Formats: sequence, structure tokens, C-alpha cells
Amino acid sequence: AVRSPRPGRSTTTVYRVGSTGAVVQAIQRRVRVEADGRYGRRTAAGVMRWQRSHHQRVTGVVTPGVRRAMRV
Repeated sequence: AVRSPRPGRSTTTVYRVGSTGAVVQAIQRRVRVEADGRYGRRTAAGVMRWQRSHHQRVTGVVTPGVRRAMRV
């Protein structure tokens, strides 16, 4: 069976420095940085730490696949 995405969850959005919003806050909480909803250098560094510790490609960018792995 093919699973359809959950309502309200984009399957194509990429989050990187300059991104803002509620999903960015969820990412920030996951990587344990201040959750202000603005994806800046500290968020990118937190994402890179998370990616490294979860054997992901270390880019500092949250692609749909990374977001699924983070469960946010």
C-alpha cells in the first residue's frame, strides 16, 4: 500500500539558513537549539551535529528525507 503524506506536512520543502516557521521550531527542538523559528547558523550547526550522530550526509540542510528521519 502506498502511504499518503500526513495532512499539513510538505513532502518537498527543504529547510536551510533563512527558513522560518513552525517546522523550523520543531527542527530546532529536535537538535536542541533555541527554538525561535528562524533557521540560522546555530540551527545549521545543530542539524549538522544531528546528521553526523545519525549517520546522515552532513549538510546542515533539512531535506524531506532528513525531516522524516528526525520525525518532525
